[in-house]
Amino acid sequence: MKAARYSFVPTAVAIVIALFWTGAVSTIAHANDSSSKLETVYVQIGWNEECSTESLFHYDDGARKFLVRSTEIPEGCKDLSMIDDAVGEAGAAAIAEALEGNEFLERLNLANNECGADGATAIAVMLKGNTDLLELDLDNNDIGYSGAAAIAAALEVNTGLEELYLNNNDFKFYREAGVVAIANALKINTALEWLALQNNSIGARGATAFAEALKVNTELVALELTDNSIGDSGAKALAEALKADIALEMLYIEENDIGNEGAIAIGQALKFNTNLTALYMQDNNIGQAGASVIAEAMKVNTNVISCSLDNNGDDLGKIDKATLKSIAQYAYRNRLAYQAGPVFAATGEY
Repeated sequence: MKAARYSFVPTAVAIVIALFWTGAVSTIAHANDSSSKLETVYVQIGWNEECSTESLFHYDDGARKFLVRSTEIPEGCKDLSMIDDAVGEAGAAAIAEALEGNEFLERLNLANNECGADGATAIAVMLKGNTDLLELDLDNNDIGYSGAAAIAAALEVNTGLEELYLNNNDFKFYREAGVVAIANALKINTALEWLALQNNSIGARGATAFAEALKVNTELVALELTDNSIGDSGAKALAEALKADIALEMLYIEENDIGNEGAIAIGQALKFNTNLTALYMQDNNIGQAGASVIAEAMKVNTNVISCSLDNNGDDLGKIDKATLKSIAQYAYRNRLAYQAGPVFAATGEY
């Protein structure tokens, strides 16, 4: 459940407000911080009927700054969402500390909170000992390559986390301590099922590292690499992994400067792969030559139920509509067969 945003205006007097949200009662209480001589507002927000959390805010010239010093997560709380709350590194560290030994929280969303490398590292340390958290969202937190490396180290030992979202964090592909470390962690991790790494500058090198990891990993079913400049080289590496009939079911490689060479490699891989069900390659540089190979592969592929090449084209022009239509029709055929059961898989007819 996503948390609602609240705007608070500082005053010189104590404030006590009751807020009602999905049945939960929340209060705001005033205090004073002698160290900063700024008004301090403790906010207790009801995340849902069972969950509330205590947070500490400061006001400075009308701007809210999040300085969590202590966070209490009640028993039974399963979802904690603090999107775009300026949590910062100190706040992330406090939340990580609160989660040490916590056996109830399953989903934590700290997207867009300026957690930074130190905040990500604190969360990573917590993950090493926490096996109950199932989903973690650290999108848009500028965790950099060192934060990514800390998360990677946690993934090597964590056995509970199933979904991890690290979009828009600028791992800097040229630093092996970052994106390559996460890829290498997948060779060891046996729990993660969904990994989102959109817009992290992983490049062809990063894509190659993930391709090698996918040949070993048996649990990951979804990999989001949208907008990472992997190019044809990265696409070819991923195609080689797909040929190995890896466990991956969903691959997102939109906006990656992939041309015909990469698309042809992916298309050839689809003739061998029997696990991939969704392939998204929109907004690349794929022309008719690459799309035709994918269309031919879709004739014999019986497992891909969603395949998109929208908004593509090369120097010779866009992909013709007939080719795009045939790809969509083959995917629809597979989708109908999937819904009907195992008969189609045995006959290949519909």
